[in-house]
Amino acid sequence: MPSSPKSTNARGNVSVKILPDPTTSTSRATSPPPTSPLPTIATLRSTINNSISGLVPKKFDYAKKYVSVTKLALFAGAGLSFSDLLCDLVMIREYTKSGHQQYANATIAAVAVSLALQLLVVMITNAKMNTRRKLVEVLYVLTFVKPGVDVYRVTRGQKAKAGSRSNPFNEMMYIRTIELFAECIPSVLIQTIAFVDGSERAAAANLSLASSILTAAYIATSISIEKDANASSRRADQTSTGFYL
Repeated sequence: MPSSPKSTNARGNVSVKILPDPTTSTSRATSPPPTSPLPTIATLRSTINNSISGLVPKKFDYAKKYVSVTKLALFAGAGLSFSDLLCDLVMIREYTKSGHQQYANATIAAVAVSLALQLLVVMITNAKMNTRRKLVEVLYVLTFVKPGVDVYRVTRGQKAKAGSRSNPFNEMMYIRTIELFAECIPSVLIQTIAFVDGSERAAAANLSLASSILTAAYIATSISIEKDANASSRRADQTSTGFYL
């Protein structure tokens, strides 16, 4: 223990000044600061969402409440699917006119396979429904408006009807997956081969190729995000959902 210096005042009283122990102060200075536990994924997600919501001005609260970006994205995807199908039909005509029937036949086969698989999904989903309901669903597929009908049902919050084997959201996911792998990706490959081969490089061909690439990318992305953000999907599988929102 270090000695404490003494001092004498005018009255002769002795006062002792206690100095701090150097070993104690050194140990305190070199001791590591307390560490806080690492934040969980849920905490980080909540912090990010709160930060983003704080950046939006309050004057946009009305729009935030009544305009759903998810609904707009769903309808945009349905519009892209319909426009891509129209582009495929235009390219079938262009390939036939230019004498490249092999590309026209390949495109027809891709569209036919997509429609056949969609009809299969519709018949399985509505197997227990009455004949009128089955005919209506088949008509939706054959008139190429099935993606739009599915989006309307999902955005309206419709539930699975009595006798149906799937709810509207899952049926929409099935149809979109079929469109992606049976129509969009094959169309991109066919049109890319025709472009590289020099068989078709008109403006319509370039537009159709761009539409097919955009539609394929959009559908693939939207399937992942919408499946991840769906409430029923999160309740069913909490380990592989919740990454986007």
